[in-house]
Amino acid sequence: MHLPESSYVRKIIIGSIPLMLLLSFLVNEAYERSKLPPYRVDEDADQVPMPKYAIDLKGCMFIFLWVAFLCIVLIVYCVHTMPRKRALLRKFMEEGQSTIGDVFYPEDQTCYGLKPQYGSVTYGHPKSEVDHTYVRRSVRLYQNFSREWVPILLLPNRPYSGHPKSDIEMSYLAFERQKSAMNFLAIYSGVWFVGNVAAAVYMLLVVESNHYEDEFPRGWMWFGICVALMPVLSVGANFLMFQRFMKWMTRGDARLLQGNDRGLSSDPNSKSTKTATDTYQPMSEEHDAVQNQRSLD
Repeated sequence: MHLPESSYVRKIIIGSIPLMLLLSFLVNEAYERSKLPPYRVDEDADQVPMPKYAIDLKGCMFIFLWVAFLCIVLIVYCVHTMPRKRALLRKFMEEGQSTIGDVFYPEDQTCYGLKPQYGSVTYGHPKSEVDHTYVRRSVRLYQNFSREWVPILLLPNRPYSGHPKSDIEMSYLAFERQKSAMNFLAIYSGVWFVGNVAAAVYMLLVVESNHYEDEFPRGWMWFGICVALMPVLSVGANFLMFQRFMKWMTRGDARLLQGNDRGLSSDPNSKSTKTATDTYQPMSEEHDAVQNQRSLD
């Protein structure tokens, strides 16, 4: 299997090694327990107590099934959710309506020395050319600097979906570069899924072969229920993830502003609600006002 040139993939593979060692340890412990004599026998016979260090086979089975569920969630994400996100970005580029707006990047805000990846954009509301109503919302930025009078893309009939055109294009290119990485992760997760389901089956076989049914009654029934629910829950989880992404792209934290000129206020941290209105000046006017104040001082 060819490993794509992606640090994201390598991080996942390296990060999965400790988990692989832990799960291998559980399988080995279950194998060692299978060598022990049964600790529950007929009522008329003597009972052999279970050793204190014996591993809990029921808990191990659910651990393996939980990891298998996470794997199938990742498979659905790579195969279905990622292409839908990519298609939404392509829709912005192909069907998006262009307008003019300003982008503000908070260069003075850092977290543990890391620059923020989000800023704000302000543009004219497409249905309010007369009363000078504008929209401000947070956006993810790939170009980490403020800009004035740049193209903003909006989806048809979605006035709050504005994103800088250049950042949409760069985001789409980033998704395109991840195609091979997502395909690899889907296959890698599939291998993990098969391995964990097989390990869960092995736990049940140890229960049967050593007559531990009292410890885990109806084990096969619980196994079947969990496996049957995995596809449904994984599709539901990915549906919620995409809906969250869709809401962020088309609405986000957008709010309305009132002003006399087109432009962006350099105060993107307003705490007003989405339906509240503010007044503002363009970035260039604020800059001139600051310079005039400094000259007077």
